[in-house]
Amino acid sequence: MRKVLAIILVLATLLFSGCSMPIENYNLVLMFGIDKDEKTGGYEVTLQMPKMGSGGEQEGTSIGNETFTVFGVGKTLEQAVKDAYVKASGIPFLQHIQVVIIGEDVGKEGIAEMVDLFKRDPKYTLTPWLFTTKGRAEEILNAELEYDTLPSFSIVHTVTDVSKFNPKFYAIQFNKFLENIEVLPHGALMGRINLIKENGKNILEISGASIYKDGKLIGMLDDLDIIGYNWLRDRYKSVDVSFPYKDMHVNIGINSGRTRVRPVIRGNKLIYRIDVKASGSIEHISSHPDLENDTSLLNELNIVTGKKIKSYINVTVKKAQDQRVDYLGFEKVLEHTYPELWEQTKDDWDNIFPNIQVEIHTNISIKNTGWILDNPEIY
Repeated sequence: MRKVLAIILVLATLLFSGCSMPIENYNLVLMFGIDKDEKTGGYEVTLQMPKMGSGGEQEGTSIGNETFTVFGVGKTLEQAVKDAYVKASGIPFLQHIQVVIIGEDVGKEGIAEMVDLFKRDPKYTLTPWLFTTKGRAEEILNAELEYDTLPSFSIVHTVTDVSKFNPKFYAIQFNKFLENIEVLPHGALMGRINLIKENGKNILEISGASIYKDGKLIGMLDDLDIIGYNWLRDRYKSVDVSFPYKDMHVNIGINSGRTRVRPVIRGNKLIYRIDVKASGSIEHISSHPDLENDTSLLNELNIVTGKKIKSYINVTVKKAQDQRVDYLGFEKVLEHTYPELWEQTKDDWDNIFPNIQVEIHTNISIKNTGWILDNPEIY
């Protein structure tokens, strides 16, 4: 259904934007990859487009699941895109780009030219999902993938729907990333995507995040690092917390909660207090204790769940402080809470942030066992 709606929106855009050529003369660019050109030191862009007429009754106007790519090279990014235009069978339509993937080499050199092009040129859109890959973007766009839908649509589904339940990755759209680098000048996060092999098949793995400072890639976060970030920034809807407890394995399903971050001044010391309040139910436990009557066990599980969440956040904070990059947003909280103090410290924040003391408090409430029968062994 989403695929159909997306196609309708694209066709409507073409029809009402003054385009006089037939729709089939256009190639809809859904994925846009950017790498450094190893030969010239300039840019190489890869455009991935669906093959028209491969999956519908009306040849030339329907979109199937097959894609093709064209590439272009140039001293500037704009020249590389124009070079790709020459190699395409139709006119690349850039206003419906779903995903932009940045090669690691481009990320490290800096993305200022890419940001300028997308903001300046009305042919582009500022709504694609942004990712950095460890390696080259063109490897992902040219990979043979066995998906039942277009790769770009599969990625969008993951970041819009799966992200509500999976805290192991971070995803952001271009326009939101631009907002972040303006309000969080000391560091901002972007998504991370890699091409991996699983059972002999190519798989796109979205996990962790990439760290940008001053428009340049300076590091990566793995999936465990980003779990704490998502707790810290309230970026979850319904997630699981799993841990061993005594001789049992426990899985708690968190279905509601809130995290509050606030700076506190004690004497002459700046401390950040993080309060996490969440509730949920027991979704799995390897043995079957009498949880309905054993309130002490439920209380213990509340405490252990809180400690697990606290450990996630501690890992994330320590990683950011070790890297001396405040992508956690502590600076913005300080600016809102104590604007005068922020004015005094902002120029030296890179040196202040790594030494800030953090206190994490959790309040977890397991409401029920999640079982509908008295004897869960029947399952």
